[in-house]
Amino acid sequence: MPNRPVLIAVNSAAAVGVEVLLNRAGVLTWDWSWWQASFPLCVFLLGYVSFFIACFAVHDMRTVRAKAITVTAVLGVDAVALIVFGALGWL
Repeated sequence: MPNRPVLIAVNSAAAVGVEVLLNRAGVLTWDWSWWQASFPLCVFLLGYVSFFIACFAVHDMRTVRAKAITVTAVLGVDAVALIVFGALGWL
């Protein structure tokens, strides 16, 4: 059996479990009605499966240069989002 799908599923489930425990302890708030412990599939698929798929994709890239470009692009998108959403007062 291929290990990647298993690792993605197990790590995503563990991350959702940690989020649920932190939410129940009152140290993590969920601000959207669709992002709740009552609908963990959304948190699982949108929150963590996509993250771990991207991590494996970067890990499997052949050159360090390709990895660096990809990670830099992600950080660039984050920086632009911080600037735009900060200017709009959404942060």
